This record gives sequence, C-alpha cells and structure tokens, in this order.
Amino acid sequence: MKYGVIKIAAGVFFGLLAAFFAYQLYENWALSQLTQERPAQQPLEAQELKIRTAAAAKALGLGLGSEAWRGHFTSNKLFELCGAPLRDKYSDNPMLKRRSMEYLGADGHRVELWFEEVGTGSSYIGMYSVDEYSSVSPHNPPNYQSYYDRTGRSYEAQVEELPCLLGLAPDYPDYHKGSTK
Repeated sequence: MKYGVIKIAAGVFFGLLAAFFAYQLYENWALSQLTQERPAQQPLEAQELKIRTAAAAKALGLGLGSEAWRGHFTSNKLFELCGAPLRDKYSDNPMLKRRSMEYLGADGHRVELWFEEVGTGSSYIGMYSVDEYSSVSPHNPPNYQSYYDRTGRSYEAQVEELPCLLGLAPDYPDYHKGSTK
C-alpha cells in the first residue's frame, strides 16, 4: 500500500511536469511565429505612421491658417483626442479670450497648446514647450514656430510631441482611406 501511494504521487508529479513542458514548448513556438511576422510588419507600420503624421500635421496646419478650416481643431477636439489636460487656463483679458491647455509630450516634457476663443468655438493658435528641454531638437526652441523657421516641419513636430493628435488624420479629406487606424 505504501508503494502504491508513492507511485501515484510520482505519476502525478511527472504528469504535471510533462504538461508544463508541453505548455512551454507551445509558448516558444508561438513566440517564434510572432518574431517571424514582426519584421515584415514593421515597415508597413512605419509607413502608416508617416502617412498619418503627415495627414494630421496638414490638418493641424490648415486649422491654423485657412478660414475654411478655421475651427477644425478646437479645444474641445483636443480634449476629445487627448483627454483631460494637466492644466487648463483662460486669459483674464476680456478683449482677447485665449485658452491654454497643458499636456505631457511623448517624452514626458510638458507642452502647452493655445486656442483663441471665437464666439462659441475656439481656434488653434499653436503649441509651445513648457519645459526647459524639448524632444523636438537639442537646440530647444521656445516654441514650434521657431523650429518651423529652421526646419520647415513645425506641424509634424507637434504631432510627434503629442501623439494623440494623430486622431486628426482620419478627419482630413486627403487621408488615405485604405490604411488602418
């Protein structure tokens, strides 16, 4: 009787050990399949991100510059895309109603987005770096307009600094409909 219990316990132990090894073998196989698929997928994802960044940057720039697009990117749209800001301030000047919303950028640096309140809506003015250093360039522009003056890619830099702005891309008419979100 004594040896029967030991045989059963040993059988259970080796059965559990075999099940564990079978599970590990399956996990390793699944991981190898993923690592084989990933390199082929990365260039497609990078191209998609580049297209979406360019489309969002163009929508951001049009919202700033053209009357037809004025009001396209509002403080409400920013709240919808990026959530609640770290800080939300309104100017005290009744003649010039402005609102600034502060967010954490992609690298943890704070950025401030300014809107001019017009009637019942608002219009985007620009993005400014709040922190001493910014991920945009090692020269740390105080705002993204001076970065644009040097590089010609202000809006792309703004989208890269605050990736939630990629949500502007699907609303842009020239956005490539065949791509995924």
